[in-house]
Amino acid sequence: MGSTRRVVAAMAFATGAVVANLYYAQPLENTLSAAFHASTGAVGLVITLIQIGYAFGLATLVPLGDLLERRKLLVTLLVIATAGMVLMTVAPSLAVFGSAAVLVGITSVAVQIVVPFAAHLAEEGQQGRVVGTVMSGLLIGILISRTVAGLVAQAASWRAVFALGAVLTAVVAVLLWRELPKLAPSVRMKYPALLGSVLRLVREEPTLRMRMVYGGLMFASFSMFWTSAGFLLARTYHWNDAAIGAFALVGAAGAVMARFAGRLADRGHARVASGAFIGLAALSYLLIALGGHSMVALIIGVILLDLGAQGTQISNQSLIYALRADARSRLNTAYMTAYFVVGAIGSGLSAWAYATGGWAAVCWLGAAFPVLGVLIWAVEMLLRRRTPEPPVVPDELPSATPAR
Repeated sequence: MGSTRRVVAAMAFATGAVVANLYYAQPLENTLSAAFHASTGAVGLVITLIQIGYAFGLATLVPLGDLLERRKLLVTLLVIATAGMVLMTVAPSLAVFGSAAVLVGITSVAVQIVVPFAAHLAEEGQQGRVVGTVMSGLLIGILISRTVAGLVAQAASWRAVFALGAVLTAVVAVLLWRELPKLAPSVRMKYPALLGSVLRLVREEPTLRMRMVYGGLMFASFSMFWTSAGFLLARTYHWNDAAIGAFALVGAAGAVMARFAGRLADRGHARVASGAFIGLAALSYLLIALGGHSMVALIIGVILLDLGAQGTQISNQSLIYALRADARSRLNTAYMTAYFVVGAIGSGLSAWAYATGGWAAVCWLGAAFPVLGVLIWAVEMLLRRRTPEPPVVPDELPSATPAR
């Protein structure tokens, strides 16, 4: 079944609304600390647990998108996520709030089931555009979630922020139930075998392995910047929390690049374009480094970094979803798990670099990831020119030979 504009729009809205659940708490650390009479370290641990829950869901729940009927799976996860958001809203203690946050983190991986679902519904030759549109929604959700959280908390209360998240998540559940088609599962196997098949896909698909490397390196670089950006803006430019939250909107340019990268992928240029996008991210750090003393340079550098990161992401996903039509959720599991884990390493290194060497150290390390990516990409392209392409069997056949 071909995807319609309305279905794609519903998916884009869904990914943005649901992924925002992971980020509402970040600008509210001080508020939550005061509300629950807890240390900032304890609140920071809760926010970390949300991300750990998300990583756990990536590894254990996203593969079910190939095993179970996807619409029903999505709605089930979203109903549980709604319940978790409600519990966060009314939580009487930080322990209850944290437990609910973990539940929300685990079930918010619904967004990573929506993306391969969108690729599956897309008509031939339009997968890149459709994935780019849906990923634009996800990126916008990440960007505006912190700003919305700050504004709503200031206008009403911190509990109103999570109440709003609960309402939006419930609306998404109803919307997807109404708009998405019912599709039969693509595979039949036991759950342990399903998880094991993810590792088998990594072994068998060199394209997947390479895209995991590129995606991880780019997200590590992206995380390097954003983890320490708040310190720079607060200590060098003396911005308040509201202004720092609004600065995230500079990254909205990445949403524009998502659609452009999708069109390039549909025209068969994803491999070449990804090298250009990675190189753009590496170059962005020249301006980001100057951003320690120039706000104009910092803003332009951040725009270039976001363009590069988002363009690489769409190129990667367009290539891996084309490998095996019956395993798109498991391909996404492998890719996003690597993406998330290496990104987390980038975040940790960023905090260490800023503490030991200041903004210059953050920029050196942040640039190192995409520079390494460009070198790996150049070697890959050289080897591809020397090695003839194997014949490709249409992926709609259950026993199709993996595309390379």
